[in-house]
Amino acid sequence: MASEQKETLNILLSRLQKEIIPLFEKIIANGYVPFSHHRMQNFRETKDCPATVEEIGEFITMMSLLITEQDQIILNGRQHIENIHQELNSALEELRNREEQIRELMITDKLTTLFNREHLITVLEDEIARCQRYDRPIAVIMIDIDDFRSFNDAYGHQAGDTMLSYVGTLIKENTRKFDRAFRYGGEEFVVVLPESDLTMAYIVAERIRRGFETNSFPVIKKDSGTHQNISRTVSMGITATFAYGTRLIGIEDLISQTENALSQAKEQGGNMCVRYE
Repeated sequence: MASEQKETLNILLSRLQKEIIPLFEKIIANGYVPFSHHRMQNFRETKDCPATVEEIGEFITMMSLLITEQDQIILNGRQHIENIHQELNSALEELRNREEQIRELMITDKLTTLFNREHLITVLEDEIARCQRYDRPIAVIMIDIDDFRSFNDAYGHQAGDTMLSYVGTLIKENTRKFDRAFRYGGEEFVVVLPESDLTMAYIVAERIRRGFETNSFPVIKKDSGTHQNISRTVSMGITATFAYGTRLIGIEDLISQTENALSQAKEQGGNMCVRYE
């Protein structure tokens, strides 16, 4: 429809240029200029004037209508493009949200809703680099549930999952928003604390340890079927370093130090926090 209107407009413009305007110029050259009542009367009395005036009027009216329609088509086209643009932006935003959700799922442990072990390396790389850049400390805590295997054997894996989930909740409640907590594997957890030295990390670890020790879990003993409320404890190893230290230390060293401190806590009977010094 738009192409047909454009073709019609071109025909009208061609006729106006080739036929109407030359005739109109000829009339004006002969002194018939329709700018006054007297001259308009003379203009109408010429042989070609009435038809010319009428045809010019029709041409102008037709072109005006066509131009108006073309303007509306252009306006509608622009609105359509804008609508498509908005829809595309919405689709891209939805795609970005879905991508972020998938990424979160890939780095999250489903049971505890903490980050998983694979994401720990990425976070430690970033935090060590930031520690060096801004000359700030960084601390790492490793947590292990004492006698967790015997608890699973006695009360079943469902009760064990409940306990693991509770540890995840407890860690979140006792750390800051910019701290990062991970399920390291099985019943082991790691917490990375930027802007924290050994003393600050020890305070956080003690809060978590006491919170877990004072909580009890309703369970059913597998061999007897009796209902019980059971409490357990956790052991923790802690290490920390400042910027100057990270120049000589890597991710493996930080993890190794926390594991050594954790082993000392276990060897001393568990239910304690040991600092690597």
